[in-house]
Amino acid sequence: MTGSIGVLRITWSQPIPRDLSGVRYLLLDAGRASSVSGLKNRYPDLRVLAYKDLSFLIDYSRDPLGNAGVPWGKAREGWFLHDRRGRRVNSVHYPKAWFADIGRRGYQRAWSRNVLGFLRSAAWDGVFIDDALADPGWHLGGAYRQLARYPTRGAYRAAERALLAKVGPALKRSGYLVIANIGASFDQADVWRDWAGLLSGVMDEHFLKLGEDDEPVATGADWAADIAIEQAVEGAGRIFLALTYGRSRDTVDQAYVRASFLLFNRPATDSASIWSPNVTPSSSLDFGQPLGRARKVGAVWKRSFSGGVVTVDPRDAKN
Repeated sequence: MTGSIGVLRITWSQPIPRDLSGVRYLLLDAGRASSVSGLKNRYPDLRVLAYKDLSFLIDYSRDPLGNAGVPWGKAREGWFLHDRRGRRVNSVHYPKAWFADIGRRGYQRAWSRNVLGFLRSAAWDGVFIDDALADPGWHLGGAYRQLARYPTRGAYRAAERALLAKVGPALKRSGYLVIANIGASFDQADVWRDWAGLLSGVMDEHFLKLGEDDEPVATGADWAADIAIEQAVEGAGRIFLALTYGRSRDTVDQAYVRASFLLFNRPATDSASIWSPNVTPSSSLDFGQPLGRARKVGAVWKRSFSGGVVTVDPRDAKN
């Protein structure tokens, strides 16, 4: 039986786990297409998604099997976004990632055509779309006006939504899962349900924990904000992937994140949580089928399952 957990392996140097029993989703870098058929034969219920970037033209993805939706060698100058002086604009955090003109129809058609052709080249179940940005501010260091064609957050968001509305339904009609990693600001809560409706589902990266090391997990209002995203997406009947980064030895945090996900998870949506880089017993706790909805008792949330009761106190992750 496949459980509500996933595995992330979008860096080529990370080995694919030797045992994927019980894993629902494997998010895999596109360069390992040759491994997909074997994985599907061994784990028939496993859904393997190919990583493809949406909003950037990436110059380390020159190979046709690279992670860019549009390979570097096929990129036209008009598909790059430029500043007011006509210069290409790159992410301040990833210098080799150059902003694509997501609103240009030529780029939209090329992205959709290239990704569909790639998915058909192997036994992929679908695509994991990275950098579906409702807010590009993090990549711009807050300097929105660098993007001459989309100088405001609202203008960029509208163009990104138009791209998803173009490629999401088209890939779904071809029989593929389409799950996007959404980058949205805290005041863009409406984007999750809206954009999820265009796709098979969405990912909330850094679910209940910012960073990738020993940063604290979210409590209080921050906890409630991430839970609201899960409820919005699953309430729309879409897949919700909750991705959290952390160390394998942080078992208390793993259990807290996993239990928080399970509190409001709707099994019919086929959603899953992911603790990266490694699945652990604490990050993959399974209590069977829910016997009802989560209920709040004082400040503590509880939910009964066929195999036990999940309890979360969002005031203190250690309790």
